[in-house]
Amino acid sequence: MADRLRSGSHPRLIPWLLLALGFACTLWFWQHENTRDAEARRDRFLKLTEALRENARHRLEARSDIARVMATWFSSEGGITARQWQTFAAALAPRGRHPGVLQIGFVEPVAATDRERFEREARRRLNDPNFRLRSDEPREDLLILTHDFTLEEGRRPFVPGQEIGTEKRRRQTLRQAADSGLSHFTPPVPRPGPDRQPQYELMRVTPVYRAGMVLSSPEERRQALLGWVVIVHDAKTLFEQMFRDESGQIRVELFDGPVLRPTALIHDSHPDLAGTPDPSDWSQIIRGGEEGGGWLHRFSATPAFFQLHPELSANLVLIAGLAISLALGLVGWSLTSSRERALAQAVTMTRAHRMSEERLRRTVLHAPIPIMIHAADGAVILVNRRWSDLSGQLSSEIGTLSAWVERVFPPGEREAALRLLDATFPPDAPFKEAEWRIEPSPGEQRFWIVRSRPMGATGDPEGLIITMAMDITERKKAESTLLEAKLEAEEANRAKSEFLATMSHEIRTPMNVIVGMAEVLAESELTEEQMRYVRIFRKAGDSLLELINDILDLSKVEAGRMELECAPFPLRESLHRIVEIMGMRAREKGLELTLEIAATIPDGLKGDAKRLRQILINLIGNAIKFTHAGRITLRVVPRPDLGEAGMLFEVADTGIGIPKEKQAQVFEAFTQADASTTRQYGGTGLGLAISRRLVDLMGGEMTLESEPGQGSVFRFTARFRVSDTPVEPLTLAPEDPTRRGSRLAKGSGVASEATGSTPSEAGLDILIVDDSEDNILLVKTFLKRAPHRLDVAQNGQEAVSRVTSGHHYDLILMDVQMPVMDGYAATRAIRAWERAHRFDPVPVIALTAHAFAENERQTLEAGCTEHLTKPITKPRLLEALGRYSRRLPWPAA
Repeated sequence: MADRLRSGSHPRLIPWLLLALGFACTLWFWQHENTRDAEARRDRFLKLTEALRENARHRLEARSDIARVMATWFSSEGGITARQWQTFAAALAPRGRHPGVLQIGFVEPVAATDRERFEREARRRLNDPNFRLRSDEPREDLLILTHDFTLEEGRRPFVPGQEIGTEKRRRQTLRQAADSGLSHFTPPVPRPGPDRQPQYELMRVTPVYRAGMVLSSPEERRQALLGWVVIVHDAKTLFEQMFRDESGQIRVELFDGPVLRPTALIHDSHPDLAGTPDPSDWSQIIRGGEEGGGWLHRFSATPAFFQLHPELSANLVLIAGLAISLALGLVGWSLTSSRERALAQAVTMTRAHRMSEERLRRTVLHAPIPIMIHAADGAVILVNRRWSDLSGQLSSEIGTLSAWVERVFPPGEREAALRLLDATFPPDAPFKEAEWRIEPSPGEQRFWIVRSRPMGATGDPEGLIITMAMDITERKKAESTLLEAKLEAEEANRAKSEFLATMSHEIRTPMNVIVGMAEVLAESELTEEQMRYVRIFRKAGDSLLELINDILDLSKVEAGRMELECAPFPLRESLHRIVEIMGMRAREKGLELTLEIAATIPDGLKGDAKRLRQILINLIGNAIKFTHAGRITLRVVPRPDLGEAGMLFEVADTGIGIPKEKQAQVFEAFTQADASTTRQYGGTGLGLAISRRLVDLMGGEMTLESEPGQGSVFRFTARFRVSDTPVEPLTLAPEDPTRRGSRLAKGSGVASEATGSTPSEAGLDILIVDDSEDNILLVKTFLKRAPHRLDVAQNGQEAVSRVTSGHHYDLILMDVQMPVMDGYAATRAIRAWERAHRFDPVPVIALTAHAFAENERQTLEAGCTEHLTKPITKPRLLEALGRYSRRLPWPAA
């Protein structure tokens, strides 16, 4: 019962009350707006009616001007002939300018007893001997047309001499006009038309008086009357012109007489509406003056008027009011029913909120990650078991945030931890996160990734904040272990590189003497058997150096230390030089080596010409090695899909071929298609592995197409750039015989061919700087027959002393690795001394067993002019000396 009283039955009446109130207000406003609309439309109707009447009056006045002008002219001139009348009328009212005007004439009153005299006088005055009266009416006075001018061909209502007063009302109209001195319209007279339909004609009569007469009374006007100017109108055309309404909103009806009778209707602007009743509120009846014909005018609204002026506002008010009333009723019903639902929902939500809080508490307590909920003032509300275990603090021991932070954080990190846990959050992010390092117990460290965010609105001083953490201690340990392993691997890689560099240097140093002395021995007088022995150990030495070079290149590629140059070079000249060098070996086996270059290939490119040369020499060398007869073709075509200077290189041979199942193995290091290949053809199996890795560095790929007994085609693509600067002609030193496929013919004339000149007859003053007696002996032996003067220094310090003490040298052959002072330091000291004394720099050629590219950059940065790698051959040394054969002038001190 109490619930029923609280809910009550009265609220259920509210929707019906609102609905009734809305309907009542709607009806009142609709009635008010309907009345206002009706008044506005009625006012619009009256304005349109008045505008039509005013326009009709102005148009009628414009036509009356013709009659007044003709009347004034006739009164002032007196006797006017028929021709003069027609001429003046034609000038005043040209045909076609006044639609509906049929005839302009002059009518004179004639007494019945004066007929004969009037005819004689009219013939003389009109200058018309054929003029005669055309009426036998037995009346005391006649109204005779004496002058006329017809404006429409085929319509001549009256002819001169005709009696126009045959109709009583017409005679009355003329007398009224004469007595009043005003223009009057006669009643319409029907005449049969071409289609047997009646055509109504109207006369507008204007009285004409003698000039100079007093016209103050009707009697005086009768005494001064000369006649009337008569303008005959087509009634239909006249009324259409007078009451022309382009919008078609007003219907105009004219009645002849004082009563609205259908038989008296003389004009209807909308005959299609004939027979339809007009609302009395939307019609106006006006009586015209006598000068306007005395017609009865009825103006009424047409359907077009109601279409253009609908009852929109009233209808809108009605529709909107009904809609609002229904909406108010629905709102009231909704509010009434929602009140009960809201009460029930509040109870349900309260119960659900409590259950949600309990579920949240349980979820937090049993979550697998550390979670803490605390207030903005630092009071800890809830901490789960994981948080307590990992932080080393029991829930009862945590207390406040500041106390907990004081116990578990190192001193330098407490302030940052408190900033993350406070209630201040950045405006662009609803959370804060950081990485913590905590100390749950002495000597123990744990690492957490922590994120803190408000549980309610950001910035609420009384809101709660939840902080969740992820323990990453094990991940930190794994990262540390991986970092240590990475450092160990890098250290091992550096040790490997240093070992390879050291071994290369230590092997190249004695090999320089072995290869050099073999070359010197080959130039001496030997027996055929001795020469065969020399060729054997020269070939063995070359193979050993080739293996060392391949191992060094492969190790650099695998270690990621191989860097490609990007320098301009002429492609066609480079390819021709390669074919020229490798053609010597091909001709020794009776093979033909050809070069095919597409015409669209650009000549000037940017890239690493040295590595491209290494790849092609390797592929051509292999083709020569495994081809016994036939030909080898080097073909180059463009690959536009690879960029502006993408290239496809192809080396095709007619050799032994490679089986399909073993084609993938040839690109692996220390691998050949057949184990017997090494024994039969030699080689280490590193060339293709290195070449393929170099192609990868050039942004391309290498493929193989081969059939056993048919030959092989090695293809690779490479990306270059078109050089935007002129490319200098390529000048290549003779190929290093220690590189694959580059063994030169016996003799020392190569240097002269490469340089185009021979050493000067005067010779050079050369300083040899080397700590190895064997290397010094080898250089002296190479230059034994040359006209050069040689001096020797055992280390860099001794070389600097000789140069700075005044010895004039044209060239210095500088070893790099020496005791006391190495070649780098010695070269820098010499260059500094030259700059200080403004001497031209003496050429310094580094002769070193260091073969890495970084070693070459290091020597050039130290100031050396050129870098030659040991073992050095006699042709290479002579060619280098030939470039500096002209003695440099020694500047005066």
